[in-house]
Order: sequence, then structure tokens, then C-alpha cells
Amino acid sequence: MVSTALTYGPILFGGAVALVLSGIVAVQCILFFKLFPSEARFKTAMVATVWALDVAHSTLILISLFHYFIVHFGNTTVLLSIPWCVHPSSVILASS
Repeated sequence: MVSTALTYGPILFGGAVALVLSGIVAVQCILFFKLFPSEARFKTAMVATVWALDVAHSTLILISLFHYFIVHFGNTTVLLSIPWCVHPSSVILASS
């Protein structure tokens, strides 16, 4: 049971931290659009793109947490494989 807690704990903590940081990004983007409505289109598009990518990343995090904690609850063998929702992040990290 100790190995399960030491494995699932960091997954849950990392997901929570990532979602808090995503909320900070959302607030910053909203403030940008409110405070600088006449900013150049390129800069506005860049901020919107970053926000959209962050929302997509947060969605994948929520799907992975659902995968680990709801769909496969109590099944520790699922930790031996990488689910499809985590794979895009692992590919990006491996290439850098």
C-alpha cells in the first residue's frame, strides 16, 4: 500500500499544481484582453494561442487523472503503461 500512495500522491499533487498554474494563465490572459483591447493582432493571436494550448493541456491532465483515479481505481498495473492522454506530453519532453 505504501508504494501505491507514493505513486498516486505525486500524480494528484502534480495535477493540482498544474491546474492552479493554468488558472493563473487564464487570469493573465483575461487581464491582457481587458487592459489592451487595441493591441496588435499578432500579439493578441499569440496570447489566444497560448491560452488555447494551456486549456488543451489542462484538459489532458484532467482526463489522465480521471483515467488513473476513476476508471482504473485500485488497479496498480495501469501504472506500467502510459495512457493516450499523457503520451503527447511525454513525446514533447523526450524531444527537448
